[in-house]
Amino acid sequence: MVKTLGLWVACLTGVAMVGAVGQDGKGDKREGQGDKIEVRQLNLTGVRLNPREAERSRVDMAVVITDAEGLADAFPDENSQQAIAAQVDFRKEKLLFFRWAGSGGDRIRPQVQRANGNVRVVFKYQRGLTHDLHGHHYLFAVPRGVRWEVEQEKQ
Repeated sequence: MVKTLGLWVACLTGVAMVGAVGQDGKGDKREGQGDKIEVRQLNLTGVRLNPREAERSRVDMAVVITDAEGLADAFPDENSQQAIAAQVDFRKEKLLFFRWAGSGGDRIRPQVQRANGNVRVVFKYQRGLTHDLHGHHYLFAVPRGVRWEVEQEKQ
């Protein structure tokens, strides 16, 4: 009944899959393991971002950053690395860096979902309606063992 209801609700809301499921090789996070699942959007104020990288990427292709070395690859500026590292604990969290070029109205928001004892984070992507081109940069901290994916919301 619950599975059927979930499929029916998904069909009615018009949610369609856009990207691949993210995996970190450690399997699914199960309910009851650890604390409450928290997804945090990190503050990028003062962080040097390369707008050209957004033009060459897609919303469903997040850069997964699991340590200081990965952080240095994604953010070459040392001041930017320090600003971000102060907001994350790589022992418990990984970072997902979403960057793409699209409408100025594009948005992405995380949603924690639980089903059959498994927990995953679904990033809901909503396309903007304006015909302008803007670079988008979002950095989220998620627990290391949690699976993630991107879904496009139907408008």
